[in-house]
Amino acid sequence: MPLYHILERKILMIDRIRWGISLAVFSLIVLTSALSRAPYPLYPPILLLLATVMYYPVLYTPLFHLLVCRRRAFAVFHGCQTFLNVLLMTGFVHFTGGLESQYYFIYIFEIIIGGTIVLPNHGFAISTAAWVAYAALLELEALQILPAASSQSHPGQLSVLSGTIRMMCLAYIAQFVGSYVIKERRKQLEGLTTRLSRLNERLRQMAVTDQLTQLYNFRYFESRLEEEILRASRYGRTATLILLCLDRFRDHLKAHGQQFCDKMLRSLADSLRANTRLIDIASRYDEDRFLILLPETGQEEARIVAERIRKSFALVSFPTRDDHTVSCTLSAGIASYPTHTDQAQHLLEKADQALSAAKENGKSRVAAFSDGATSAG
Repeated sequence: MPLYHILERKILMIDRIRWGISLAVFSLIVLTSALSRAPYPLYPPILLLLATVMYYPVLYTPLFHLLVCRRRAFAVFHGCQTFLNVLLMTGFVHFTGGLESQYYFIYIFEIIIGGTIVLPNHGFAISTAAWVAYAALLELEALQILPAASSQSHPGQLSVLSGTIRMMCLAYIAQFVGSYVIKERRKQLEGLTTRLSRLNERLRQMAVTDQLTQLYNFRYFESRLEEEILRASRYGRTATLILLCLDRFRDHLKAHGQQFCDKMLRSLADSLRANTRLIDIASRYDEDRFLILLPETGQEEARIVAERIRKSFALVSFPTRDDHTVSCTLSAGIASYPTHTDQAQHLLEKADQALSAAKENGKSRVAAFSDGATSAG
C-alpha cells in the first residue's frame, strides 16, 4: 500500500478522535450553561488544553496535503470540516464569554490553517463564514434570542457593529497571511520538485550509461536489442549489429597506462556518436569492445558505417607519457537480422564470430557473417 494512503488513514482516524473530543467538550459547555441558566462562569486551564486538542491537530493536515496527497476529494473533505469548525468555534466562543472570551484567538488559527487545506481561492469563503457566523451570534445576543454570554448585559447594536468589523478585519488579515504563507511554501515545493525531477533524470541516465564513454551500457543495450528485433520481426524489416574491438588494447594498456587507454575509448565513443543516426543505438560492451545496433539497415549499409568509423578512428593520434604519439586501429564484425539469424541472442554471437575472423585476417578490417562462415573485407 502506498505511503500516502497509510498516512491518510491515520489522519482520518485522528480526526475522528479530535471531533469526538470537540463534541464532548462543546456538549459539556452547553449542558453546564443550560443547567446554570447562564454562560459557564470560569474555565480552568484544562479547558485551554482541550481547546488545543480540538483545533491544533489540524496543523499536520495541510502539510500532508501539500507534500503527499494533493487529491481533490481529500481537500474537499477537509474544506467542509473547516466550515463546520467555524460553526463549532462560534458556539464555543459564545459559551465562554462572547466578546470577552479568552478563546477568541482560535478563529485566527482555524482561518489560516483552513486556507491552506481547501481548494484554491476558498480561503476567502472561510474568512467570510467566520465573521458572518460571529456577527450572527452577536446579533442573536443583541436581540436577546440568546442569553448574554459575557458578564455584562446583552450587547447593543453598536457593540455588534464594532465586534463584526473587528472580526472581519481579523478574518481577512488571517486569510491574507495564510494565503501568503502557503504561496511561498508552494513556490519552495515547486522548486524542490524541479530539482528532484532533474536529479531523478540524472540518476536514470547514470543507470543506463557507461560513465567513461557516456554511451549506453550493455544492460540497457541488451533490452533495446530485444525490442528492436521484435519490432523488425513484426513489420518485416531488417536490423544489423556491429561489434567493434580496439586492436592490441592490452599491449597499449601495458605500454602506455590506463589514462592513455581511457583517451582511446572516449575518442572511439565520440566517433561512434559522430557516425551514427539518432535511431541507432551505440553501447560499450566490455573493456575494449563496443556495439552499434542499426535498425532498418542491411548488411552492406552497415559495412559502410563500420568502415567509416574504422577509417576516421585510424586518423586520430594519441599522446603518450614519453611525449610521442600513437595511432590505434580497430576491427569490426557484422551480423544482420533476419539474414544471419532470427533471434536476438544469436545475433551477438554471429557478430562476435565475424569479429574474430576480421582479427585473424590481419586486424584493422571489417568482416560480415555470412551463411555460417565469414567473409572479410
